Amino acid sequence: MTALIYSAIIVTLAIGVSIFLMTVVMPMLLENLIESGKPLPWPTKVLQTMSNLLVEQGIWLLLGTLLKRFSFSRLCPIMFRTGNAPAMAISCQ
Repeated sequence: MTALIYSAIIVTLAIGVSIFLMTVVMPMLLENLIESGKPLPWPTKVLQTMSNLLVEQGIWLLLGTLLKRFSFSRLCPIMFRTGNAPAMAISCQ
């Protein structure tokens, strides 16, 4: 059980750091790159799009993720209790 808690903490911290980098650090770096006047390579454009999505729509992404998580956790026990689970059932853990 302790190993699972440790893993959950590490994953949560990694997600938090990634969100911080994409919403705070990346826009500052991209601002400097855009001001240089050179065309951005496509990987940088992809990161710019992801960063803009998180900055502009982050609250909706968070709410959608939470809604999906809680609705699935409520639906899953019902599916498996009634025997209506699909042939290749997804674990509810």
